Amino acid sequence: MWVALDPGAVFEVAGRRVLPEVGERVLIRAGETHRLGSDGPAVRVMEIAFGRFDEDDIERLDDAYGRA
Repeated sequence: MWVALDPGAVFEVAGRRVLPEVGERVLIRAGETHRLGSDGPAVRVMEIAFGRFDEDDIERLDDAYGRA
């Protein structure tokens, strides 16, 4: 789950673009493609994982920072 802590966050989950209000929560289910961004200013987002969590299973589909 992502929680927007600042205005300006942009969440893309399973092809849906969300411009969350501060405090708004968006659930990301296992296997859903997701991307986090900003419409300009730097933003803070809290990420909450439920159950077993392993970052080794990340599959990068596209990445502007050379990690894909």
